[in-house]
Amino acid sequence: MRKFIFLLLVMIHSIYAESQVLTNDTVVCIIDTIKSYVEFIENPIQRDNYQISAHWQIGIDGHYYDHVSYTKDIAYIGFMAGLWRGNLRDISGFTKKKKVLKKGLTERFIVVDDEWINQQTSLRHLKNKLGIAPFDKYNYIIFSQDYDCADSDSVTMHRVEIGYSEVQY
Repeated sequence: MRKFIFLLLVMIHSIYAESQVLTNDTVVCIIDTIKSYVEFIENPIQRDNYQISAHWQIGIDGHYYDHVSYTKDIAYIGFMAGLWRGNLRDISGFTKKKKVLKKGLTERFIVVDDEWINQQTSLRHLKNKLGIAPFDKYNYIIFSQDYDCADSDSVTMHRVEIGYSEVQY
């Protein structure tokens, strides 16, 4: 009986540990909203009969379905911000915005840009690098106008949720 209880406790602990946020996995995407494959939408989920908090979405066209002619136009990665009101259930330390120094950004975080995202042809590779959900990795956006500004030594990172358009085969 003791072995059974011990085994049960080990299983519960391992499941709990696997579901925790990996604090050292922070992905920062530098986004230029002027590029043709990047789309910035303000308040995409606004309805006539109720108002929700201000939010925005950035969509990046992808190429991970180019090998399948009838679905190649739906490859799309979305970053959504502002719907959580500062909290995500079961995730502590969620911050909507963070000011960080530009110096050492690439050493501290995984940094990618919109062009890299657009050019990827493997959905698996994208998910491994960027994560698949808020509990997988912390995802932040830095706007390139802020990043390229020579007058400032810091940038504002905006916390986002990530989503992919996928076709199940």
